[in-house]
Amino acid sequence: SSFSSSSSSSVRLLSRSSSAEKQFVTKHVIPTQGCRVLAFAERQGILFASKQIDASAQGLLKLSIIDPRHAEQIKLHSKPIRGVRYHTDHGGLIMTAALDKTLKLTSALTSNIVLSYDLEAPAWSCDWSVNDPNYVFCGLQNGKIVKFDLRQTRGHVCTFSADPQPLHSIASIRSNHAGPNYVAGKELLLGASCAYVRLWSVSESHPSDFESETVPVEGPCASVCVDNDSSMFVTSIRSSRTNATATHNLFSTNRSRTECVQQYTGHKCEAVLSRTKLFSIDGRAFFAAGDEASHQCFIWSGSKSTPQQTLSPHTSPILDVQFSIQNSVPLLATASESNIQIYRYE
Repeated sequence: SSFSSSSSSSVRLLSRSSSAEKQFVTKHVIPTQGCRVLAFAERQGILFASKQIDASAQGLLKLSIIDPRHAEQIKLHSKPIRGVRYHTDHGGLIMTAALDKTLKLTSALTSNIVLSYDLEAPAWSCDWSVNDPNYVFCGLQNGKIVKFDLRQTRGHVCTFSADPQPLHSIASIRSNHAGPNYVAGKELLLGASCAYVRLWSVSESHPSDFESETVPVEGPCASVCVDNDSSMFVTSIRSSRTNATATHNLFSTNRSRTECVQQYTGHKCEAVLSRTKLFSIDGRAFFAAGDEASHQCFIWSGSKSTPQQTLSPHTSPILDVQFSIQNSVPLLATASESNIQIYRYE
């Protein structure tokens, strides 16, 4: 496949949508310390948040979504956690990638560590394979992506890399079997550093056999996110002296060319690597990102020319945004250094 950077539409920021549609309403504000990344555990009704446990330990805060006053702290790492992902298989596992050069898998139910892998460099990101939950990927500070088979505890299956830049984001993309880019036995993996965004096509039977293409970006990339319901992804480019606002480019992998189909602009993202979220509700696409100036989360709708909503502000910049559906109710969670906010779509 080839990439096109032309965009078909642009979205400008408004403070709030004037429509009477459903919106995200704040349900919980939870004080925390040193939170950076979040993960919903749908099966258990839990939200996991990375945090500093004490002076020598980093771990997860395990929060009940129904009543966040019910919380548990889990010590896992000696240095900050940069990536956290949940999967319902294997009884429900939470995966953490940390700067202490380890990748760990912990039972979401019992909070016990199930597997631990040593890495050659600090870990910045991780994700589960959407094709096979026995495989996981980890993005390292040295630019390498490491693939593990959870049935093998000795070490990794393979590694592949591009430039020696920290991979702050990686994401496995579900291939549309009816799409023009589908190749049997191949897995798509998106990876990003501040310097580049790349799409790898990896052989499932021969993991060391892979191809990669560069996704065009105009400026430093702060985040990438994927919506596997639509096989689309967003690259987020920081605002700078030449670009007054951050730019988010929406790409589709369901066309003959993986091309940019829409662009969202209108807010600041300069200093922090703030993660974004692309998601769908009843077949309608939404995109959420933190604004560094106001400390608010902005939400655009993929089918509209104006943002749907801005959410209640944090006291410091938003670092992560996550989405989940619990008992048929869409939920959004945002995290900053000082607190976590949970919103309900109603």
